[in-house]
Amino acid sequence: GGSLSSEELFLLDIRNEEHAHWMSVPVVGQTPGRRYGHTMVFNKPLLIVFGGNNGAQAECDIWVLDVERQPFQWNEVTVINMRCPLPRVYHSAEVCRDGPASGMMVVFGGRTSDNRSLKDTWGLRQHRDGRWDWVEAPTKRGNPPEPRFQHSAIFLNARLLIVGGGGGGGAGRGGA
Repeated sequence: GGSLSSEELFLLDIRNEEHAHWMSVPVVGQTPGRRYGHTMVFNKPLLIVFGGNNGAQAECDIWVLDVERQPFQWNEVTVINMRCPLPRVYHSAEVCRDGPASGMMVVFGGRTSDNRSLKDTWGLRQHRDGRWDWVEAPTKRGNPPEPRFQHSAIFLNARLLIVGGGGGGGAGRGGA
């Protein structure tokens, strides 16, 4: 396991590159709580936190903070469908900016509470009416990356590049 992160939120102010510094961001109300192995992405205007471990179990929860609305406040997201990813830690998450998944936070892999490595891919989307849902990504050409956790992911146009990680079959693997 890992150690739980703080509930505090910080912003790196780089407006003056020579004097960049961290600033504490005041947040009111409930927070996602202390956790480790989670992901946080920025999909303007939202910070989105997904999953991780709260110190007792893996989570599948989603929290958002709108950086354009003050006071800053975390809100837990309720999804409209019952199909959703398994609770997980050490997964990757990235926002797609091109193609059919544009605007979605895409989650790949990770590890379950019973230490099983995952190779599934899910997209989280917010509809125009404000509702949220998960969509399991369809399998396309070729083989999906091997199950893994503690890897990195980045979108190159509409393709998700998965690099590194572990998962029972060795480390240092790549895939697209």
